[in-house]
Amino acid sequence: MTRPHKRPTILDARKWFADSGGDVRIVILIHTSENIVSFEQLQSALSTAPRPRNKRYIDTLCAQTPNIPQLTGQPAQLQQVYCAHEVDVTRNFVAGMPNVIDGAPMVLTFIAIQDRPPGPREWDIVIGPQEFDEIADLLL
Repeated sequence: MTRPHKRPTILDARKWFADSGGDVRIVILIHTSENIVSFEQLQSALSTAPRPRNKRYIDTLCAQTPNIPQLTGQPAQLQQVYCAHEVDVTRNFVAGMPNVIDGAPMVLTFIAIQDRPPGPREWDIVIGPQEFDEIADLLL
């Protein structure tokens, strides 16, 4: 008997952040349905974030370039996880037409991934429309 796959949630992401003691800085959840693949980039808000966070503050964080998550460890009870970016890929059923991609690119900041500033010839990881399209084709 096969078990249905449980869709990952923000609660799963919160557990990954908490269990890491702050070492995990970015979690990408991938949700699939029959015709859509959604990617959610979750990260922990800065320790100076208002408590509780409000939509205006989250919108301000998301508008920052780059949007850098909390870089130092935080106890689990102080972590405030939020969705920093979303990308949706919708299957296009018209022959020869590409999938519809909304929200690309997604940027994963180098310092959040490597725990140090980028050096010469190093930069943020940018996942563009082509990469999202290729991933979605594997999942749809």
